[in-house]
Amino acid sequence: MSTFDPRVLLGKAETYRLEFKAADILKKPVKVAREVVAFLNADGGDLWVGVGEEEGRAVRLETISDIEGELSRLRDHLLDTIEPVVRIPGDVRLTSEGGLLHVAVVKGQHPPYAQRDGGRHFWIRADARLRDMSREEIARAFNAPIGNADRLTGIVRDLLRAQAEEGAARPSLWIRLVLTEPLSIDFTDTGTKVQFESWLRDPSATGNRRSGWNFVNDYARPKFLYDHVEQGDPDSPSKIRITNRGEITYSVSRDALYWKGDDSDPRDIWPYSLLEVPASIFRLAGKVFDSDASGSTDLQVVVGFALSGIRGWRLRPGSPREPHLPWKKAQSFDSDLLEADPGQLVFPATEIIRNPDRCCLRLIRIVYGKFGFEDEDIPREFDKQEGVLRLG
Repeated sequence: MSTFDPRVLLGKAETYRLEFKAADILKKPVKVAREVVAFLNADGGDLWVGVGEEEGRAVRLETISDIEGELSRLRDHLLDTIEPVVRIPGDVRLTSEGGLLHVAVVKGQHPPYAQRDGGRHFWIRADARLRDMSREEIARAFNAPIGNADRLTGIVRDLLRAQAEEGAARPSLWIRLVLTEPLSIDFTDTGTKVQFESWLRDPSATGNRRSGWNFVNDYARPKFLYDHVEQGDPDSPSKIRITNRGEITYSVSRDALYWKGDDSDPRDIWPYSLLEVPASIFRLAGKVFDSDASGSTDLQVVVGFALSGIRGWRLRPGSPREPHLPWKKAQSFDSDLLEADPGQLVFPATEIIRNPDRCCLRLIRIVYGKFGFEDEDIPREFDKQEGVLRLG
């Protein structure tokens, strides 16, 4: 039990590293995320929720009902809307202190941080308020030349173009991971060849299931060329390509996502394949990056995703293992191409190494959202709290 006496805050003024918010801000967690991003991009700080202020000074304490529930909801919101992904605890610590909700933020390790709220907003703390980061500040944080429109912008633009081209080529699920700085993988090295062949032919080598929906192909040997390794020819339903720069591209025929249940429609999407195929690529990426880029703390990864040829295809909410539950009506997609915004899928490479499933969960939330679903509609096999996909 906390022994903190919240009355010590009364009379204190807001500062560069101290902010007070009334309890009703929890009805709009987007406003809390804004403050957290501003602290991450500055030098950290403390946000106290449940403290009314006047003219920047704490004047009253307010009751927060169901504070544990509010802590859990706020945690999920911060993980879902701040990029790069924050560590909780680590970058941000959420606690209940004397009946108040305390958000303690340290200076972020991978700036600049952005809030996804109808776009990407880069906030920073300035005195006792927050403001938008300038273009120069964002460029410096990305360690990119100001006049170069930064490397990330170019990668996002290229991925959007590639998504559209893939969508026009054939009905498929397509995913590509691009690093902000290239690796130097030597595909002429015997040890490197052995390692990559293991990853591409043995699912357990990357933490995947032998009988699962993933990129692994035990029947075809990968082809090693000077600047890349590939598996699958142009007519194969499944193809993967990894370049010596660390770029990973995978595509699989849309029909591999077909739900083969007794009551299925020919255009039903099997939820488990929709979860596990991209998760398997994130897991592979974690192994590749850990092997060749584990020492780089500044390296970031941008992800492109496209699901094409799905006009009229349906996705059912919930878990197929719970057919007795009152499922909502399946949602049909009204366009040929479902795309994710690569600008919303930027991760520190270290985060993909540490927890590839949690990074993939951000993509899955976007996909389900485009079908009109909420977080609760994602199958329970994807544990939202731990950020882990568990399929038996």
